[in-house]
Amino acid sequence: MAASEAGSQAVLDMGPLSDPLVWARETEFLRQGLNFVAESGFALHSFPDLSGLFTYLTRPASLDLDDLFALRQVMDQVSLAKQSVQDDPKELWSDLGNDVLDQTEPVKTLAALKRCLDAEGRLRDESSPELFSVRSEIRGINRQCTKKVKEYVTSQGLSDIMQDEFMTVSSDRYVLPIKSTYKTRLPGIIHDYSQTGETCYFEPMFLVELNNRLQELKQEEREAEKKVLKYLTSLVREESAPLRVHYDWLVRLDTVYA
Repeated sequence: MAASEAGSQAVLDMGPLSDPLVWARETEFLRQGLNFVAESGFALHSFPDLSGLFTYLTRPASLDLDDLFALRQVMDQVSLAKQSVQDDPKELWSDLGNDVLDQTEPVKTLAALKRCLDAEGRLRDESSPELFSVRSEIRGINRQCTKKVKEYVTSQGLSDIMQDEFMTVSSDRYVLPIKSTYKTRLPGIIHDYSQTGETCYFEPMFLVELNNRLQELKQEEREAEKKVLKYLTSLVREESAPLRVHYDWLVRLDTVYA
């Protein structure tokens, strides 16, 4: 009945308690937690297991986008749960949030994750000026390629030999899908063929320079993204202690719901 794998494992790891003080504390947490479940209306949803993330922080490498998005998903639920705990008009669960309400907020990490990650877990253009600039130029190249291809197809009367109305991507370069029987009629580079062999993916010469520039920009984009990931990872490392406390509290709350 746990919402998360971490909560499930926490339930499985439960055992008898030998310390009466620990037993009293855990029993009171459970009592208030059950009140919270019954009265608050807060719904706990599935959330990622972050145990591997915290282990990975001991290494020098940066976290990847999946790790950071998982962290954001967890902290979004923590924020909602904390707010629900604080909105306790009857004081039925006034001590439920003691583990986190007095804990230092990982404000820098939370603000950075919200600024840099979109709702799908991708890096926003606004993550850094460098990333914004290079992606803007990539979009400009994409528009140029689209415009030139349309002009080329129209001026050369190539609509009859096109297998698709639009250009496509092969080997990370913009190409035109044309009928293989016409491949020798046009100057350019053949990158690949379809499985049937009826279509070849052809890069006309006028796209070569634009595609080359696009490759350079893609590399610059990857480098800019790495810098953002490195920066976000540094914040997570800096605030790993409060982040871990908040995560552990959410897992503990999951066991109550289970």
